[in-house]
Amino acid sequence: MKLYSYLHSGKALVATDLLTHTQVLNHHVSILTDPSPTAFSQGLLELINNPEHRLALGRAGKNLVEEEYSYTAFRRKLDDLYNGLAHEFVHDSVPSI
Repeated sequence: MKLYSYLHSGKALVATDLLTHTQVLNHHVSILTDPSPTAFSQGLLELINNPEHRLALGRAGKNLVEEEYSYTAFRRKLDDLYNGLAHEFVHDSVPSI
């Protein structure tokens, strides 16, 4: 759950390239490194030395949260589910002639 808050902050993230992180993160919204101190520090240095990339990752992360993981996105997905179920129910319950 912390990843969503971190992304929504608009700050660039450096994380290890492990399944626990890549279920949400990707190279478009974060820097993913091997899980070693050297690789992680290189990811941090990349952000320090490249302010444009740092800002772009921060914006992309914030957009990802707002588009896919916000309350509005949840409501949209839930509405789509209900509409799909209603459509299936109506088509399945109409007798064929």
